[in-house]
Amino acid sequence: MPLEKKIIGRGRTADIIDLGENRVLKLFHAGLAGKSAQHEYQIGKLIQETDLPVFKMYEILEVDGSPGIVAEKITGPTLLSAMMKNPFILLRASGVLAALHLRIHNVQLTGLPNQKEYLSRQIERATGLSSQQKQVISVYLERLPSENALCHGDFHPDNIILSSRGPIIIDWPNAASGNPAADVARSCLMLQSGALPPDMAVYKQYIIRSVRKWFQRNYLRSYLRRGTLTAGQVEAWLLPVAAARLAEGIPEESEFLMRTVEQQLRRI
Repeated sequence: MPLEKKIIGRGRTADIIDLGENRVLKLFHAGLAGKSAQHEYQIGKLIQETDLPVFKMYEILEVDGSPGIVAEKITGPTLLSAMMKNPFILLRASGVLAALHLRIHNVQLTGLPNQKEYLSRQIERATGLSSQQKQVISVYLERLPSENALCHGDFHPDNIILSSRGPIIIDWPNAASGNPAADVARSCLMLQSGALPPDMAVYKQYIIRSVRKWFQRNYLRSYLRRGTLTAGQVEAWLLPVAAARLAEGIPEESEFLMRTVEQQLRRI
């Protein structure tokens, strides 16, 4: 398929290309397996059959040997960029994040990957953990309660677009059927992690870390107030979720994740 590329976004795995007529192409980078695109497309088609606020996926195709997905174009800032532009909305934004997350967890779908099986595979692939640590964490994971709620798997403010028709939830490739507490635990970890520039002034680093922690606590408090989970149920999933996150090989997060794993191992 010949294509005059108008790239409007770049990510770690794909470029977003404007096709016109309210459509975009998510073109995966060369070398990525077509099955990744197929998986994301199939998940997306399942999700769009629910009443959740998501974009539509139209077709999967190949461009110059690279797989791509044609989808509905959604315009608007992400919740993250809106927060950075106007910090005064942080409290309200944490509530929006919590309400959307709970809405996801109230859905059940067949045909999704199993959350525990996915976490188990990721724990085995995790870097920085000894074989003994992996075994202990895997045994612990098996003891945690299984559920079959829809879980996003990568839910954070940068995956919510504030469109003209309201917030739209994007980026569903990690969606699974499982325990909402695990999904909330992962979001809590992501909201706190991320390295800051080494040359940043110490006081600025302190402020940013404090704001991150404050936002995460308000998101969690808002979620717990709306739903039926307890803080203890969420905390119980921090160990396997942090260990599994290590497999993603994000250097900026590795120190924080290892510290979390070690702290949680001492508690079991």
